[in-house]
Amino acid sequence: ANDDNFRSNFLSLKSSVISNFESYALLERNSLGIYEYSLGRRLYNVSSVSISTHNPIDGYIHSHYQGLWPIFSLSDVKVIYHMHENNLLANGLESFFIGVITQHTAYIMKIENETAFLEFAEQNFDSQASFEA
Repeated sequence: ANDDNFRSNFLSLKSSVISNFESYALLERNSLGIYEYSLGRRLYNVSSVSISTHNPIDGYIHSHYQGLWPIFSLSDVKVIYHMHENNLLANGLESFFIGVITQHTAYIMKIENETAFLEFAEQNFDSQASFEA
């Protein structure tokens, strides 16, 4: 990204990688089109982030600490679906993004095909049994 503010906020989450907790930021665009960040963190050795917001957001970035997969987890993908189903995506599914950073990697994911994503999510996330399979 060519957004230095985004880059510095994303990289700042990397400091939690060695501390055994996940850090996160919820992103909302203000009226000028600039991202505003709401930062938070989870408990030590808890490998998930619970997003608690009542306002629709534009994106979500977080860290995975050492010992976790250095890529998106199924729980990360389920967050997108949950936010979609609760009308918490500010500008729709195809403009929303999620990022993950670890000690050695950083990724951004966007959904390019809303129909395919929702079909996948409905098959895999509608029940706890199918999510754990």
